[in-house]
Amino acid sequence: MKDREFDNYLALLSGMLRLRRTQREGIAGELRDHLVEHVAHLEASGSSHEEAVRKALEEFGDAAALAANFQALVGMRRRRLV
Repeated sequence: MKDREFDNYLALLSGMLRLRRTQREGIAGELRDHLVEHVAHLEASGSSHEEAVRKALEEFGDAAALAANFQALVGMRRRRLV
């Protein structure tokens, strides 16, 4: 599934992450997989594709807030390793 909304959301989120490129790409890939699965679930429940995409992105929340959460998790992990 190749949806421009997903691409825009993931590009925005990835751009806000202060991580290595491979980490950003890994996070974006995982999120894309979850979004695709969630869209499929919503479609199976009767939503149109467009409505399912909109709902899935809405439920994932603001890209900036999600990026901040990932940054906090990475920071906590780094502190534990030290």
